[in-house]
Amino acid sequence: MIGGLVNADHHINALALFDSMLKAGIEVKNATVMSVLRACAETEALSVEKKVHMIVKEKRIDSKANVCTTLVDMYAKSGCLKSARNVFDNVMDKDVFVWTAMISALASHGMF
Repeated sequence: MIGGLVNADHHINALALFDSMLKAGIEVKNATVMSVLRACAETEALSVEKKVHMIVKEKRIDSKANVCTTLVDMYAKSGCLKSARNVFDNVMDKDVFVWTAMISALASHGMF
């Protein structure tokens, strides 16, 4: 449901549903986090972004390349290049997607 809301550009509703999910004690999965991070990137809700990043760390899914790629993209869209770089630097097995996300983040902020 959260992914559907994000795909339909209902980012605020997706974040509200995620908050309800957390309050209900429903376990957070990788796919849900990816959708929520996309919603965060589009709304530039930095406080929510930090909260989701903490959940990612707690659930130990911050080592997954696809999650890290989305985190890099999210922080870059919010103008937090330092946070994007920190995530990137901590990825052990960098794939082409995380490299591309970091290069795009730097380029979009004039750091060619």
